Amino acid sequence: MMVCRTVSAVLALAILLGALSAQATNAVFELDIPASDIAEALNLLAEKSEHSLFYLTNDLMGVKSIALKGVYTLPEAIDALLRGTPFSGFFAEECENPYTSLVRRT
Repeated sequence: MMVCRTVSAVLALAILLGALSAQATNAVFELDIPASDIAEALNLLAEKSEHSLFYLTNDLMGVKSIALKGVYTLPEAIDALLRGTPFSGFFAEECENPYTSLVRRT
């Protein structure tokens, strides 16, 4: 009986996390981020989307971003900001928080 409850709880949590992850990737944001250092642009995106973005600061030094104005989903915004740079972003599905993205050198 206890095993069934545990399995049910784990399945319910997995479904909830999947739904939250879908919300994180499908939510849209009105953005007006000026062209700047990429780290500054990513920080503004994180602030406006209430999303955690992780990256190595030293890797991003000297890299510039484009201006980003309009309505974007989070993946669209990350892709747009990183386009033309040696970096890519991805959602960290293995993290407990579905609102987490990582930026890494490709």
